[in-house]
Amino acid sequence: MIDYESIRELSVFCKKQGITLNALTSCIRLNNYIQTLGANVNESTLESLIANLANYPDRDPAKLVEAAAQISESGIPLEKLEEHVKALIAEKEMPRGSAAYKVIEEIRDFSQLGGLKKE
Repeated sequence: MIDYESIRELSVFCKKQGITLNALTSCIRLNNYIQTLGANVNESTLESLIANLANYPDRDPAKLVEAAAQISESGIPLEKLEEHVKALIAEKEMPRGSAAYKVIEEIRDFSQLGGLKKE
């Protein structure tokens, strides 16, 4: 049975918050994806990670997302990422100020704070 009153309340809430149907759909999709990973995510920690990534001096979220995608596609296990980055820095292949380096620092900090824990 469809609960029309709940749908109406959700619609009114979204309208007051300026949330479009597409934005709500995207949030639900992201939440479902995180749950599918089996991750026990502390919401404030995840929000902190996103805020920290967005607050770098160059403030170019597109570059940070691209760097994170490249890191995830590299196939390097998260627990070996810091070691790998240090080796690259030693070889001067990745400047300390690069977007990829910043993302790696945030991932390391995030994982040290408990990060995403698989259950």
